[in-house]
Amino acid sequence: MTSLHWASPWAFLFMLVPLTFLALSLRQRQRIEHYADPALRPWALCEQPHAGISRTLLHLGAWLCLAAALAGPRVQQENDAATASRQDVSIMALLDVSASMHAADLAPSRLERARQKLYTLPEQLAGESIGLSLFAGTAGVVMPPSSDPAVFRHALEHSAHLLDDAPGTELALALDAAARGLPKTAGSARAILLLTDGDTDMVRSNAVLRSAEALREAGVLLFILGLGTEQGAPIPDGAGG
Repeated sequence: MTSLHWASPWAFLFMLVPLTFLALSLRQRQRIEHYADPALRPWALCEQPHAGISRTLLHLGAWLCLAAALAGPRVQQENDAATASRQDVSIMALLDVSASMHAADLAPSRLERARQKLYTLPEQLAGESIGLSLFAGTAGVVMPPSSDPAVFRHALEHSAHLLDDAPGTELALALDAAARGLPKTAGSARAILLLTDGDTDMVRSNAVLRSAEALREAGVLLFILGLGTEQGAPIPDGAGG
């Protein structure tokens, strides 16, 4: 559905100009009619009733078109409003790059599968901004949320080995870092998309639960995309084994 809005509705006040002239013209005509006797009015007034009415309507129509143009009509689609509201949403993709993410039960690996999903994520968005954070034994924000898909993909492609020297999986630290990387703008929505193969013990640790509770209190939504299969796979040791 569509709706019509006016950028400057005050411009319709210009219609007062022709209406004022019309009122003055009618008043002058009345004065002439009172001045001349009925028998002398055909000589005192050059009456062209049909032409006069047509000319007046044309003048009024021209002024109305001018006023409407100055008022700035805008046709807004409902999906335009939805897109505008989605531009106030910031998402932080939080990617697990720990050693277990190199397992190959998801081809070519859990980590590469996660990167593939993130690479196509901007195509599924509708105006939301997206940023990137990584975590393993430590955590950090690679880029803050941006509405430019090219910037996000560039960061994704050039962050493959940033935390190779940080073994471990510090999820609580990662959640805190990702939350700090989200902008705090009044009226905007914030969310974290966690991509991990984390096991139940890691996710339910006291530190992680405290971080998740802090996110809830701050109004930050948490979405989790789990990676891996029930069968699992050997975890590479980083030395080809």
